[in-house]
Amino acid sequence: MTLTEFTLLDWAFAALIGVSALMSLAKGLIKEAMSLGIWVAAFFGSRALGPKAEVLFDGLIENPFYITIAGFASVFIAILILGAAVRFALAALVQATGLTWTDRLLGVVFGVARGALIVTLAVGLVNLSPFRSAEWFVKSQLVPQFIEVAEWSVAKLWHGAPLESPVKEN
Repeated sequence: MTLTEFTLLDWAFAALIGVSALMSLAKGLIKEAMSLGIWVAAFFGSRALGPKAEVLFDGLIENPFYITIAGFASVFIAILILGAAVRFALAALVQATGLTWTDRLLGVVFGVARGALIVTLAVGLVNLSPFRSAEWFVKSQLVPQFIEVAEWSVAKLWHGAPLESPVKEN
């Protein structure tokens, strides 16, 4: 495999991973990892605490469905705000200690990993769809490597149970 054999899809993968790395270089590992952690915490926290927050909206909203959404959303937003404050404090601490460039270089590693994860997820999903036999997908030089990573990940996450495509081969 050489760069001259890359297809447009391969270059798009490289660009996505590169942009992710540059974004992480600009922000640093602490901000990037904290941002990801905050979003995950907001999701799981709102799932756990959303029903408890619904009582705040009982007299304000009539529809039970909208009360559930309001409870979920209010907890989600509250966790995002609290997380942003913690992230700001940690970023200030990193800057005060003079570890800014170390943080940024580690951020690049995080950005490359995040970009590769996004590409792996996309390739894995396309591989389960009718598009897996499309010429642009089949001719890609990088798709086989990302399929291998996706299959390895599925085997580890689902204890060896392969994901079966709902698409029938002709």
